[in-house]
Amino acid sequence: MEALAETGINPESTSDALSVNIAGWLCEVSGKIVGFSMGDKDTGEMLVVAVLPEYESRGIGKRLIGLIQEWLFSNGHTEIWLLENPDPRTRAYGFYRKLGWVPAGFHESGHQILKLSTRRS
Repeated sequence: MEALAETGINPESTSDALSVNIAGWLCEVSGKIVGFSMGDKDTGEMLVVAVLPEYESRGIGKRLIGLIQEWLFSNGHTEIWLLENPDPRTRAYGFYRKLGWVPAGFHESGHQILKLSTRRS
């Protein structure tokens, strides 16, 4: 939560954004939130996909990312994007690439930009 707060993401800013241009999905297992995803329809950015480590490899992340992708494409985007840590040792590095996301440069923050197009082959 502290790391998110440093970037301006907190419960209040998230609530405000969800009421305007951001949508999100939760995954619950036995009443426990085990994953969530969010995207920004104005920019076409996939903001976050997160799954608790003990619930990985169950298809939850893939389903959550699929929901955001569908929603962003349905809002008129032909290409969507996200920022990721460029370290290939991170869990997300291979996950996104396996789903068709491709590197498209670097953001000023040092994070790598990945893009996904509706024109995938």
